[in-house]
Formats: sequence, structure tokens, C-alpha cells
Amino acid sequence: ALEYAVGHCCTLLTHKGVDKTDADDIELGLSLTLEYSALTHHAIKKYQSALTFFQEALILRTMRVGKHSLDVASLHFNMGVVYDDLSQYDSAISRYHESLRIRLDHLEK
Repeated sequence: ALEYAVGHCCTLLTHKGVDKTDADDIELGLSLTLEYSALTHHAIKKYQSALTFFQEALILRTMRVGKHSLDVASLHFNMGVVYDDLSQYDSAISRYHESLRIRLDHLEK
């Protein structure tokens, strides 16, 4: 439902006369709001909803800044922390690994 709402909101923005740059800024702002919501849910130990918010933020952020962005690396890391708290260690390691890969790529540039 959240993914539908985000997609619908972004579609409406472009149809209501909002130019592409403004729509991109709004989508980036929405991804930050989703990330902050995820961090809040994690802090109060609502881990599943935290993962949902992080996943939505990851989708929007990747669309806006690319999958090799340091912002995207941070989202992967934070998702790893949540998986760690859920004792889903394979998923946590996968997210930590992706975060590290992105960060190492930036060091090599």
C-alpha cells in the first residue's frame, strides 16, 4: 500500500504542472522522510515496519541518485542493523556487504 501511495503521489506531481526538477526534489524529500520514519520505528523496536520504510526509501533514493550513491550505502547499512536486531544474520551480512562495496567503490575513484 505504501509503495502504491508513493508512486501515485509522484505521478500526480508530474501531472499537476510541477516541473521535473521540483518533482525530483519532492521525491528526494519523501525518501528522507521515509528514512527518518524507519529510524524512528527502529528506535522503538518496530523492526518490520522499519524495514518497510527503509525499503521504500531505498527505492526512491536509488531512482534519484543511483545505486552507487553513498546515501544508498547508508540505507543498506541501516537495513543491515535492523536485520541484525531481528537475528536474520544472512540478510544483515548481505546489506552490510552491499554498503561496504559501494563505499569501497567510492574510495577507488
